[in-house]
Amino acid sequence: MIKLSTLRVLSLFSCIRGMAAVEFAIVAPMLALMLVGAIDLGMAYVQAQRLESAAHTGTQRLLHDPITASDTTLVELQGLEEYFNRAVTDGERGALEVTAAARNFCGCPDSTETTCGSTCSGGEAAGTFVELTLVGTTNMTLLQPFTGQNDITLTRTSIVRVQ
Repeated sequence: MIKLSTLRVLSLFSCIRGMAAVEFAIVAPMLALMLVGAIDLGMAYVQAQRLESAAHTGTQRLLHDPITASDTTLVELQGLEEYFNRAVTDGERGALEVTAAARNFCGCPDSTETTCGSTCSGGEAAGTFVELTLVGTTNMTLLQPFTGQNDITLTRTSIVRVQ
């Protein structure tokens, strides 16, 4: 009689019914975490690409109309309009989640900034450049437990020579 109950106990440990459900219950949280992380990274990548595209397109407009290059507010608005795909007024800029900053500067071909009207080391005149920087933030769900903050800042800059 004792032998029969020992076999019964041993047979309980060899039962594999429901094992797939237990394995899934162990692996499912890790899969969900990986899915949320992939979605977070994908959204941050899309945000960075939108910022970069808007910065490049905003400065490329200056190649068609270099006279507007001296008006940095107009250059900033052009970059924001490209990002949002709509007209943006100067009054609503403070309420937007993306900021723009443009500046004019003079420089030489070797990437050194200099005063406008000066001569570069190679003998050529300094060129006039416009720099447009767009800054946005994106929410990263998985950063909170590790860093204590959800948002990361993304910055994209484009520089074009107008003269």
